[in-house]
Amino acid sequence: MVIDPNEIEAQLALIDWRNRETDAVTARLEAAFPALLAELDRQVDALPAYRLADAHLRLKRTLQEAISDWATEQQVASAEHAETSLGALLDSIPAGASRGEAMKAGAALLAPPAMLAASALALPAILTFATVTSTTWLVVTTSSVSLPLLAVGGAVLAGANVAGVKVLSGANRKLRERLRKRLHPEAHRMVFGDPARPETTSVLDNLQTVILACAAQKLGNMP
Repeated sequence: MVIDPNEIEAQLALIDWRNRETDAVTARLEAAFPALLAELDRQVDALPAYRLADAHLRLKRTLQEAISDWATEQQVASAEHAETSLGALLDSIPAGASRGEAMKAGAALLAPPAMLAASALALPAILTFATVTSTTWLVVTTSSVSLPLLAVGGAVLAGANVAGVKVLSGANRKLRERLRKRLHPEAHRMVFGDPARPETTSVLDNLQTVILACAAQKLGNMP
């Protein structure tokens, strides 16, 4: 078996690209995360007082929606960056008989079938960077929302209704603050994962999987 050094060099370059892009996704989410927390705080502050009693139900959906909108922005930015950097890398790989084989081998290195099979995402059969940047799907698995964390305080507020407006106002303030403090760590778990719950996926996991799957499909379709 003849080993083509150009093919090996191309595969090593693709592995390096994979590592840089997954790191870039992590850095992007970390940099954007404070803006997500600020948006969650805004939504808690804007919640009408009369809805606080059932906030544990509505805020579950609010949390999902807020993170989904935010994650879609990160999805588009990450896909655009990955597509540009992958294109530059492919342009630097000389054309030749070994190029096609290197690309097909590189596709398996970027997104092994076992990784895609383990993903909780329902990835379409045809997945491209254009699909990712134009479609608002992905990344938040609703099962990762911990509803009990959001339910704290509902009973307190219900009891306060019979104790007078002053007590109710104080209960409202406390409930808002409690929900805010609990939403922040819950959002962090949804975005970055929870080591104590490895069976749940995160925005980070899903976004990295999608980026690598797009790249692998692009490589696999190259002549």
